Amino acid sequence: MKTLHTYNVMHGTTILKTVGAEDLTGVSAILSDTPDIFANMTEIVQAQDVVVKDFDNAPVLSVITNSDGPVYVRLKIAQYDIKISLYDAPGRMDWYHAMDWAKKRGMRLFSQEEGMLMYAFRDQINEILKQVGGDPLRNDWYHTATECNTYNAWLVYFTNGHVDINGKYGEDYVRAVAAY
Repeated sequence: MKTLHTYNVMHGTTILKTVGAEDLTGVSAILSDTPDIFANMTEIVQAQDVVVKDFDNAPVLSVITNSDGPVYVRLKIAQYDIKISLYDAPGRMDWYHAMDWAKKRGMRLFSQEEGMLMYAFRDQINEILKQVGGDPLRNDWYHTATECNTYNAWLVYFTNGHVDINGKYGEDYVRAVAAY
């Protein structure tokens, strides 16, 4: 497993604190200790990124928070900006129910390409998910929003990054991402 290095916790261009990976669980505490920065900015704060940058490697990984604490882990690389939910849907479900489940929560399923990127940086994403109290991505099949045809959609296997198609009625795991 890759060791994460030193990070800057930032609000905009203001560095709030420099932390190591073991301190990522303190991100919400850092925010609550800086009320002057967030005074009268409730709506902005709820959508504001707390950027956690790994200066030694791409991608840029972030923890997006609101007033209740961490909400998403953000993977930003090239033209992709993926905001990953901290938790899987409850249990396996078919593609139709997965799409509906995500939509009802104001989210969506990740695309096949996004899933492949998430797999490529799975260790780093899982490290941050664990640090902020989320559930790591499972070593299993996850539905994607990418359809192959009327009856099939693409899956990503988070054990080895393999992609394959499956009938839309097949039950697999679901991890939603923020809607665009």
